[in-house]
Amino acid sequence: MPPPAETARRPERPRPAPPRPAPPEAPCVDTWVHAPQVIEYPTGGATIDAEGRARLSELIAFARGFETLVRIRVEGHDDTCGPVTGMMPGQERAYTARQELIDLGVDPGRIVAVGYGSTQPRAAPACGPGEVDRNRRVEFSVLVCWMPDSTR
Repeated sequence: MPPPAETARRPERPRPAPPRPAPPEAPCVDTWVHAPQVIEYPTGGATIDAEGRARLSELIAFARGFETLVRIRVEGHDDTCGPVTGMMPGQERAYTARQELIDLGVDPGRIVAVGYGSTQPRAAPACGPGEVDRNRRVEFSVLVCWMPDSTR
């Protein structure tokens, strides 16, 4: 038997050079900025009404004003009045507000929901009939990466 014929090899194409690493970005400092928007709730409530939705739209405009938005923290709070107190009402409010922000087009990976319950009151409890307790609320903080002036 004759030896097998050698197959003709195609010359290899030169491979492209690997991509160059990106230049290092200028350092920035992560800073939490407290947003002025607050949503308040009735006792035991976690539903966001039309006024609350307007506050969320304001929050989105506020957050978009920062060039380097990193994250939005939704902070749910509760009071010490009513049949259900503790961490759950605040957590529920935070998750409801987070979902509304997602529905308004905010990237879910940029939103963190935290429930503080009644651990961070901003006013004395108002538990009487017809009183409004300002502790049942959702507040917002925006994490931005501030660029030092020398690198702009």
